[in-house]
Amino acid sequence: MCSVLIKGGTRGEICRLLDPSVFQDPLRRVVFEEICQLGSIDSRRLRELLPARVTTRGFPDFDLHAFLAPQEVSEKEIDQLFESALQLLDLSHAGEENLRD
Repeated sequence: MCSVLIKGGTRGEICRLLDPSVFQDPLRRVVFEEICQLGSIDSRRLRELLPARVTTRGFPDFDLHAFLAPQEVSEKEIDQLFESALQLLDLSHAGEENLRD
């Protein structure tokens, strides 16, 4: 969600589709909520603002670089990431028509 490859509008659409409750880890949920609150801003600006916002939400030791590691990923890892995102979307809309169809 913080990647320069994801446009602000796309990020906003993901926020609209994905329910924060699918994140069981409190830190990941807060990061997602803060990304959504920031709206369709440039990813570089998002990376600047996010650490302070997450810290304010109760995670004083939040380190964005560690959270986003590894910095380089393979094509296979990107495919796995998108598959995970689709699974989260399915969880967000349980009982509705499958979003992958």
